Amino acid sequence: MHMQDRKISTGVVPYRRNSLKIAALIWFCLSGIPAFAQTLTVVRPSRHAQSHRLSDIRGGTPAVNGPTEIKLFRANRLKGKESGSGGGTLPDPTIQTSFGPLINATPGISFDGTDVFHAGYIPSDSNIAVGPNHIVETVNAAYTVYSKTGALLFGPNSIRSLWTGLGGACSASDGGDPIVQYDRAADRWMITQLGSLS
Repeated sequence: MHMQDRKISTGVVPYRRNSLKIAALIWFCLSGIPAFAQTLTVVRPSRHAQSHRLSDIRGGTPAVNGPTEIKLFRANRLKGKESGSGGGTLPDPTIQTSFGPLINATPGISFDGTDVFHAGYIPSDSNIAVGPNHIVETVNAAYTVYSKTGALLFGPNSIRSLWTGLGGACSASDGGDPIVQYDRAADRWMITQLGSLS
């Protein structure tokens, strides 16, 4: 009886040692995984500054003398079907086949924004932000300021007019892809765009 107890106890001890080693190995391997997910890339702006007051900027000037088309390269799409490996066709499961219920929404104030002639490029990259009293719209190379009722207050004007004091690529050309946001805490508008097309 004493011999059996000894066999059982000696069998348990190596099992516990091995399980502790395995647990330590798993912990060691998994502890390095979050380090890969936390790789941080910081991209700093090439320049930043506060622009002149809109009343000091020459306003109402079109961004360009007409739209310039930017060619978009798209992959060839097969309408509704994909080629199967066996030479047949399979239905595309991502195509919407039915519509959800319509909502009964009452439209608010509606007005035309900046047109393609003033935006500078086709297709347009439209973006708006709404503040307490104004709406600022950026479209490709132009920005426009409206009242909340849709009255045109300023523009459309070239975005590069905001960067005249900076020098560099931003004041010489409109890089496009603008983003406008209203900073509620500081009561100011933020407009960003690409520095240059190259």
